[in-house]
Amino acid sequence: MAMNASDGNEGSSDYADAKRIYGELRFLMPRRPDWGRIEDCTARLVLDHWSAIEALAAHLLVKYDLQFDEALTIVAPHLPPMPAATPPERHPQPA
Repeated sequence: MAMNASDGNEGSSDYADAKRIYGELRFLMPRRPDWGRIEDCTARLVLDHWSAIEALAAHLLVKYDLQFDEALTIVAPHLPPMPAATPPERHPQPA
């Protein structure tokens, strides 16, 4: 992934930004993953959800900007269902 994202194509500035942000955040994270692990996880995420990326790209070719709700409506059918949120357990307070 690093070669594709950093070889001078349009994604190279995004890749450089991500590395810069990681470099800044690494001092705040006591147990941080190495950069290679982040690349691997990102590649897996893209490959697993390629149909959502394609659907979003197709819409962006027609309409150059989308609001968050519009984008979510486009990608939602291509993503696994989200688990239902459950409220936290309440513990009785001592009297």
